[in-house]
Amino acid sequence: MKVQIPVSQKSVSDVAHALLGIPYKHLGRKIETGLDCFGLVAEFYRRIGAPIDDVLLNLAYVHDWFVRDDLFQRYVPKIFRRIGDLNKLRLADVVTMQVEAHVANHLAIFIGDGFLLNTSERVGVHRLRLFVVWQKIASAYRHEEVVVT
Repeated sequence: MKVQIPVSQKSVSDVAHALLGIPYKHLGRKIETGLDCFGLVAEFYRRIGAPIDDVLLNLAYVHDWFVRDDLFQRYVPKIFRRIGDLNKLRLADVVTMQVEAHVANHLAIFIGDGFLLNTSERVGVHRLRLFVVWQKIASAYRHEEVVVT
Protein backbone atom coordinates (compact mmCIF):
# COMPACT_ATOMS: atom_id res chain seq x y z
CA MET A 1 0.00 0.00 0.00
CA LYS A 2 1.26 3.43 -0.95
CA VAL A 3 2.03 5.88 1.85
CA GLN A 4 -0.31 8.86 1.91
CA ILE A 5 0.83 12.25 3.14
CA PRO A 6 -2.14 14.51 3.89
CA VAL A 7 -1.90 18.24 3.23
CA SER A 8 -4.49 20.96 3.72
CA GLN A 9 -4.68 24.58 2.62
CA LYS A 10 -3.59 25.55 6.14
CA SER A 11 -0.58 23.22 6.26
CA VAL A 12 0.59 24.29 2.80
CA SER A 13 0.07 27.97 3.68
CA ASP A 14 1.98 27.55 6.95
CA VAL A 15 4.95 25.94 5.19
CA ALA A 16 4.91 28.54 2.41
CA HIS A 17 4.78 31.39 4.93
CA ALA A 18 7.75 29.95 6.85
CA LEU A 19 9.82 29.90 3.64
CA LEU A 20 9.04 33.45 2.49
CA GLY A 21 12.04 35.74 2.36
CA ILE A 22 14.75 33.07 2.07
CA PRO A 23 17.29 34.45 -0.39
CA TYR A 24 17.95 32.95 -3.81
CA LYS A 25 21.23 31.13 -4.34
CA HIS A 26 22.19 29.21 -7.49
CA LEU A 27 22.48 25.52 -6.47
CA GLY A 28 21.21 26.59 -3.04
CA ARG A 29 20.02 23.77 -0.82
CA LYS A 30 20.23 25.32 2.68
CA ILE A 31 17.76 27.84 4.03
CA GLU A 32 20.60 29.50 5.94
CA THR A 33 22.44 30.42 2.74
CA GLY A 34 19.68 30.42 0.12
CA LEU A 35 17.68 28.21 -2.23
CA ASP A 36 17.35 27.90 -5.97
CA CYS A 37 14.04 26.69 -7.42
CA PHE A 38 14.81 22.99 -6.99
CA GLY A 39 16.13 23.65 -3.49
CA LEU A 40 12.84 25.39 -2.69
CA VAL A 41 10.81 22.44 -3.97
CA ALA A 42 12.96 20.00 -1.97
CA GLU A 43 12.66 22.08 1.22
CA PHE A 44 8.90 22.52 0.79
CA TYR A 45 8.36 18.78 0.36
CA ARG A 46 10.64 17.97 3.29
CA ARG A 47 8.56 20.26 5.50
CA ILE A 48 5.23 18.73 4.47
CA GLY A 49 6.61 15.28 5.28
CA ALA A 50 7.33 14.05 1.76
CA PRO A 51 11.09 14.40 1.25
CA ILE A 52 12.28 13.98 -2.33
CA ASP A 53 15.60 12.93 -3.79
CA ASP A 54 17.68 15.82 -5.05
CA VAL A 55 18.27 14.42 -8.52
CA LEU A 56 19.93 17.66 -9.64
CA LEU A 57 22.28 18.28 -6.71
CA ASN A 58 25.28 16.39 -8.02
CA LEU A 59 24.96 17.68 -11.57
CA ALA A 60 26.60 21.02 -10.73
CA TYR A 61 24.66 22.66 -13.52
CA VAL A 62 25.70 26.11 -14.62
CA HIS A 63 23.50 29.20 -14.79
CA ASP A 64 22.72 28.79 -18.47
CA TRP A 65 22.33 24.99 -18.49
CA PHE A 66 19.01 25.30 -20.33
CA VAL A 67 20.77 26.57 -23.44
CA ARG A 68 22.22 23.08 -23.91
CA ASP A 69 20.00 20.71 -21.94
CA ASP A 70 16.49 20.04 -20.69
CA LEU A 71 17.31 18.85 -17.16
CA PHE A 72 13.78 19.21 -15.82
CA GLN A 73 12.30 17.13 -18.62
CA ARG A 74 14.80 14.37 -17.82
CA TYR A 75 14.80 14.46 -14.01
CA VAL A 76 11.55 15.89 -12.60
CA PRO A 77 9.45 12.91 -13.89
CA LYS A 78 11.69 10.61 -11.84
CA ILE A 79 10.16 12.18 -8.71
CA PHE A 80 6.71 13.40 -9.74
CA ARG A 81 3.91 12.24 -12.05
CA ARG A 82 3.02 14.60 -14.89
CA ILE A 83 -0.44 16.20 -14.87
CA GLY A 84 -1.97 16.52 -18.30
CA ASP A 85 -4.44 19.32 -17.57
CA LEU A 86 -3.08 22.52 -16.01
CA ASN A 87 -6.63 23.47 -15.04
CA LYS A 88 -6.56 20.59 -12.52
CA LEU A 89 -3.72 21.96 -10.40
CA ARG A 90 -4.09 21.15 -6.73
CA LEU A 91 -2.20 22.07 -3.58
CA ALA A 92 1.51 21.18 -3.62
CA ASP A 93 1.69 20.49 -7.36
CA VAL A 94 4.93 21.56 -9.03
CA VAL A 95 4.93 23.57 -12.23
CA THR A 96 7.79 23.89 -14.70
CA MET A 97 8.17 27.19 -16.54
CA GLN A 98 10.04 28.49 -19.52
CA VAL A 99 11.59 31.76 -18.39
CA GLU A 100 13.35 33.39 -21.33
CA ALA A 101 14.33 29.92 -22.58
CA HIS A 102 13.23 27.37 -25.17
CA VAL A 103 12.96 24.60 -22.53
CA ALA A 104 11.53 24.50 -19.01
CA ASN A 105 14.15 26.08 -16.77
CA HIS A 106 12.30 26.98 -13.58
CA LEU A 107 10.10 25.31 -10.94
CA ALA A 108 7.46 26.68 -8.57
CA ILE A 109 4.87 25.14 -6.23
CA PHE A 110 1.12 25.71 -6.39
CA ILE A 111 0.02 26.81 -2.91
CA GLY A 112 -3.65 27.47 -3.64
CA ASP A 113 -5.82 30.56 -4.01
CA GLY A 114 -4.21 31.33 -7.35
CA PHE A 115 -0.65 31.57 -6.02
CA LEU A 116 2.67 29.85 -6.58
CA LEU A 117 5.54 29.67 -4.12
CA ASN A 118 8.48 30.88 -6.17
CA THR A 119 12.07 32.01 -5.83
CA SER A 120 14.00 34.41 -7.98
CA GLU A 121 17.39 36.07 -7.93
CA ARG A 122 15.82 39.48 -7.38
CA VAL A 123 13.52 38.79 -4.41
CA GLY A 124 14.22 35.30 -3.07
CA VAL A 125 11.28 33.15 -1.95
CA HIS A 126 7.94 34.86 -2.51
CA ARG A 127 4.32 34.31 -3.50
CA LEU A 128 3.57 34.82 -7.19
CA ARG A 129 0.15 35.09 -8.77
CA LEU A 130 -0.41 32.17 -11.10
CA PHE A 131 -2.05 34.28 -13.81
CA VAL A 132 1.12 36.39 -14.11
CA VAL A 133 3.14 33.39 -15.37
CA TRP A 134 0.36 31.22 -16.85
CA GLN A 135 1.75 31.58 -20.41
CA LYS A 136 5.23 30.50 -19.24
CA ILE A 137 4.08 27.24 -17.65
CA ALA A 138 5.36 24.27 -19.61
CA SER A 139 3.96 21.43 -17.51
CA ALA A 140 2.79 20.42 -14.07
CA TYR A 141 3.66 17.50 -11.81
CA ARG A 142 2.17 15.83 -8.75
CA HIS A 143 3.75 13.89 -5.91
CA GLU A 144 1.74 10.67 -5.86
CA GLU A 145 1.89 10.28 -2.08
CA VAL A 146 0.57 13.77 -1.28
CA VAL A 147 -3.18 13.80 -0.71
CA VAL A 148 -5.18 17.00 -0.29
CA THR A 149 -7.57 16.82 2.67
